Amino acid sequence: MKVIIYGIGNRYDILFDFKEFVSMGIFKNEIQISGFADRNPELWGREILHNGQRFLIHNIDDFSKNEFDKIMVTTDVYFDEIRDKLVQDGYKEEQIFLIDNIFEQYVEQISYDKNPLFDDYWMRLYEDGNEAAAFFRTKKYKRIAVYGADLLAERLMRVLKKAGIKILRNPTEEGADANVLPETDLIVVTTSKDYMKIERELCEKNHIEVISIQELVYKTLNHTEKR
Repeated sequence: MKVIIYGIGNRYDILFDFKEFVSMGIFKNEIQISGFADRNPELWGREILHNGQRFLIHNIDDFSKNEFDKIMVTTDVYFDEIRDKLVQDGYKEEQIFLIDNIFEQYVEQISYDKNPLFDDYWMRLYEDGNEAAAFFRTKKYKRIAVYGADLLAERLMRVLKKAGIKILRNPTEEGADANVLPETDLIVVTTSKDYMKIERELCEKNHIEVISIQELVYKTLNHTEKR
């Protein structure tokens, strides 16, 4: 199956940074990547390196119909909006799918605490709030909601407070409605149980970025090491 990867933003970075899981999903589903596309004109012409091959990011309309069979969308938050726009532009709805639909078990592993480095990464982040503060400033996150009522949630809120981030009402608190979320820049889910289900439910009615604490820790320290 020849596929165009659509959406080269934050979630693409998170998923494709874990090459072992992405490669496994591509192999198991017999996927051949034909190219990369995004609707943001500022990204067109930028280079992507994947498995030793160099690709340029294109407008989806630059590809001829015989170059691909499916369009694999990486962003879950705006998937419905993207799919509807692509259908409106003449692409068949059955051609368009969310990466989670076929990579779910691999996305689960990325989102859960199965990365053996997580404990070490988390302790580094927990002990040094400066790394978190620098990451949040770069991403312009000022208000964050924490989803979870476990020890990780409590510790994360301490890290956020130390970094000067406004912590909004926890969607899991008694009396809170997960379908009516506060004005926030990001929701961090600290529980690994049913993460994909939680993410889908939160994104269904709210255009708010949702990530797991594992993703947050990994991206924060990855950002620090690249500075």
